[in-house]
Amino acid sequence: MSFFRDNGSHGFVVLGPSCCASPAARRSYADMGHFGRKPIQVAWYGLVLPALLLNYFGQGALLVAADEVTRPTIAANPFYALVPRGPAIYPLVAVATAATHHRVAGADLGAFSLTRQACSSGTCRASRSPTPPRTPRVRSSRGELGPGGRRCVALVLAFKASTNLAAAYGIAVTGTMGITSVAFFVVARNRWGWSLPAAGSLLVLFLAIDLAFFGANLLKFLDGGFVPIAVGLFIFFTMRVWKRGRALLARYFTRGDAAR
Repeated sequence: MSFFRDNGSHGFVVLGPSCCASPAARRSYADMGHFGRKPIQVAWYGLVLPALLLNYFGQGALLVAADEVTRPTIAANPFYALVPRGPAIYPLVAVATAATHHRVAGADLGAFSLTRQACSSGTCRASRSPTPPRTPRVRSSRGELGPGGRRCVALVLAFKASTNLAAAYGIAVTGTMGITSVAFFVVARNRWGWSLPAAGSLLVLFLAIDLAFFGANLLKFLDGGFVPIAVGLFIFFTMRVWKRGRALLARYFTRGDAAR
């Protein structure tokens, strides 16, 4: 609270890029549905959390200890400034490359998981038939870059720099956080039988945080943030039309059977 009190509107703007500081936590939470709770806990507390603390605290300490002359240079890329210039930077490049590959693989995994769930819920069709929309689920080999990976590479090339992707990434992540909070409220009410005050109070708490981050990222809507919103609206529209069409078709056949 003191940070926002001292910095005013600038503090709200900082919320946008700060949401990118915990990708491993969100990724671990997303992978829980694939691997279960125990492996995620072991990986998080045994490796991910200590690594993140050392990384981000080290960058923060480097910026705090820097003088006025070297601070702008360090602030331009504090990750690579953690080591002296020279051969020591190559291990950091290797780590960054491995993290990028891991993120692309996560995009493939996430796309496959979401498509499978959408097919299970009847909002799209997993079929090779000519009837649209066609959403075949094919597991690619380890030596092949899947369709999701190719799209990620194309997106990076279109934005030309990872910093230009920050706006799109921030809106996608914070928007997903808000949708997850609403989905939690629905599940808590309809499946777990929570009372409206209990589920509603947690929804308000979560949305107060999620919408604050989402609003801060919306400031860069025209800088690339429109991409995930446009893609999301297109997919949502397609799924809604498909589901509504199936419902109307089922109703038509039901009336036909009743007429016979």
